[in-house]
Amino acid sequence: GANGQLLMIKQVCRMFNVSTMSVYHWRQKLEFPTKILGGGKNPPVRFDEGCVLAWAKENHRTVVNLDYLDWT
Repeated sequence: GANGQLLMIKQVCRMFNVSTMSVYHWRQKLEFPTKILGGGKNPPVRFDEGCVLAWAKENHRTVVNLDYLDWT
């Protein structure tokens, strides 16, 4: 479940060694856990680390790079 550590998309990309398009595809097709902050026309999107890790386990995705938190 959620752990409160919010990740940016580039951190998620680093985590799984995928492109931003892969993450967008996962959001649309595979119910990738997303947290939309604020409002407006283009609100920032973040990803709760705990939910992402749970999703990865359920969807048989492997965390490739463990230094993803260092990518800011």
